[in-house]
Amino acid sequence: MRLPAQAFYNQRNTISEDSGTLRALADTVAWPNDLTLAQWCSWYAATLEFKPDLIIELGRGMGNSTTLFTLAAHRMPGAKVFSFCLSEQWDRLTRPKVRSLTGEEWFAPLSTYLIDICQVDFTHLITPAKRVLLLWDAHGYVVADRVLSHIMPLLAQKEHVVFCHDVTDNRLYADGPRGYMGKTIWRGMESYYASPETVGRTNIFWLNTVVDQFIPILDFCWRNRIELRSTDWEMKEDFAKHPQYYSELQQAVPEDCFSMVNHWAYFTLNEAPGPLTFPASVLKAGEN
Repeated sequence: MRLPAQAFYNQRNTISEDSGTLRALADTVAWPNDLTLAQWCSWYAATLEFKPDLIIELGRGMGNSTTLFTLAAHRMPGAKVFSFCLSEQWDRLTRPKVRSLTGEEWFAPLSTYLIDICQVDFTHLITPAKRVLLLWDAHGYVVADRVLSHIMPLLAQKEHVVFCHDVTDNRLYADGPRGYMGKTIWRGMESYYASPETVGRTNIFWLNTVVDQFIPILDFCWRNRIELRSTDWEMKEDFAKHPQYYSELQQAVPEDCFSMVNHWAYFTLNEAPGPLTFPASVLKAGEN
């Protein structure tokens, strides 16, 4: 499965048709530092292409992805969106603004929970589903423990895909600076955000990131012989092979709705060639 370029091309007319709504909703959420309009459209296209009946969002924040997944659900009859986060920003700030634009009935496919993800048993949510899209945008090793030891064994029994945000592909910046630029080594996400002017980002293979979960994600993918796929690299390769598709896409989609660089990756255990392995959880019942 090579999702991003195929999705953008196949969904180009839908993106064009929905571009006004996507733009209006993105402007209403008004948090482009987390997700630009082009990134909205990238996830929107990939979601419509994959056609999940269940979308699980881990990490909501201001609600960029919450909003775009809800819009996508309206394009996929029967699809449901379940969002889990400890942040109150969506309920306090964003949902009222979106409601003024869409009306209350628009939220029918969406269920949001203000809860610690590590306290959620996802069994009854995932078991009835046929195709599941998981957005993993909640950070830290504790969440990674819960996702890899509890959620991934459930997803492995389904057709599924996992979207991961906040990562840049170093291969697209071959001539970029490799030096430390006077900064210290990366010592975790908290150290970086506490002092981004003195602490460097981490670079592992093609990944350039500051978020902790990519370390256990890479480890998990290697153990199960699956690839953590760079959407930006696949876009570059696929459109280089099919320049006519790129040309048609540019003609169909408004300029601000498309970018070749969207800073996300994805993986699926459906590609695993053999038996799967999952970590034991360090968490005990009731711990977080």
